[in-house]
Amino acid sequence: MAIGMDELVTRFRDPKPNDEQAARMTNICAACLDLAALIDRTCPDSREKSDALTNLDYVMYQANAAITRRAARP
Repeated sequence: MAIGMDELVTRFRDPKPNDEQAARMTNICAACLDLAALIDRTCPDSREKSDALTNLDYVMYQANAAITRRAARP
């Protein structure tokens, strides 16, 4: 299945968030850091804890990508 040039540009261009987007990204990062700290404090060291933190990192990346890739830009 061909993705198309518009989608490729959306995915791979250098994201330059505007001030409002940067503020939303900061909020996402702060919330993920809080959750990461909670996981680190309350979960025993284990493969599952490592997976939880790895997946949280992925969640943060995807949420921030959504802000810069899909949010309306002024």
